[in-house]
Amino acid sequence: MRIRTLVRAGLVATAACALSVAAPSSAAPWDVVLGQANLYPSSSGYGTVAPRTVDNSSICAGIVHSITWTGWGAPVAVGRGTQCHSAGAVGRGERPRIVTLSASNLGLCNGRLAYRTLRYDGGEARNICPR
Repeated sequence: MRIRTLVRAGLVATAACALSVAAPSSAAPWDVVLGQANLYPSSSGYGTVAPRTVDNSSICAGIVHSITWTGWGAPVAVGRGTQCHSAGAVGRGERPRIVTLSASNLGLCNGRLAYRTLRYDGGEARNICPR
């Protein structure tokens, strides 16, 4: 009787270990970065976890700030932020433009788990891990 109990306990422990090493359906959010760090000269936000700002080289039209992400670590993460608003646009009374970002193609990028493509407002997916 005692041997059966020990065998059952061993089988339960083995099954629990097997379940704990199964691949997750999505990555841990703190492990996933947005593309490759230093993607462009003077760029920022790339190579970081859920960046609040993405800057494609310090040109106002290429800067999105105040980004909030949903689904970070899942196969697709969606962010909403505000595109840079130039002084001229403010002077003309233009309202800030809200932009939707979609990060996808989760995989390795320079040895780190990263989103390797990024879309702005549903446009063409851009490769943000070229090396």
